Amino acid sequence: KQMMGNVVYDLAGGMSLRFTGAYTNKSNFDYPGIGSSSNASILNWLWDRAVGVSRSELDNLQLGVRFAHAINQATFYEIKINRLTTKHTVGSPVLSPNGYRDVTYDDGVSTWIPYKTPDQINVGQMPTQFLDERTGTISVDASLTSQVTNAHMLLSGIQMNFYNVNVNNRTGLTAITSEVSERYKAKPAEWAVYAQDKMEFEGMIANLGLRFDAY
Repeated sequence: KQMMGNVVYDLAGGMSLRFTGAYTNKSNFDYPGIGSSSNASILNWLWDRAVGVSRSELDNLQLGVRFAHAINQATFYEIKINRLTTKHTVGSPVLSPNGYRDVTYDDGVSTWIPYKTPDQINVGQMPTQFLDERTGTISVDASLTSQVTNAHMLLSGIQMNFYNVNVNNRTGLTAITSEVSERYKAKPAEWAVYAQDKMEFEGMIANLGLRFDAY
């Protein structure tokens, strides 16, 4: 699924305001036996195409606003702010991420135990991988452009990015001894300032600039 759109307002005095948005959702089910060269994987899929399935879902949401102002015919500035959030989840629809698949005792953590048919094919052998990865990004971009003279056009601005990363993955949930957890949060940031002079002379165009980045 995908939706997107934008709204633009023309304000007085050479000013404009634009709002943008986009949303994407992608869901699918993973059948381990499809495309596998393993005979066991294919037979397991043939016997059980409901429980032994992993579902993945990806959500992206982007929202933005842009304000632009033409001060005069030679100078204008614009400010852009965007926010992007992503969410990626993977897991079995019928296995709790707080449980274990193959435990043989009932202590409140087991949810389902697979069994073998007489021909040794596993039934109810659910995937044991759960992924929960989320990110958020806020971007700010402000710039000023001015045609100072016929030969010089100045461009300056500032850029900032703020990130939020949240990962909570659990894999190997066949038993407590095989579990692997990956959990962390991070909030890095980066910013930059820059200035540039575009010089145009007869038979020559030169761009001279300076940029400083920090992260």
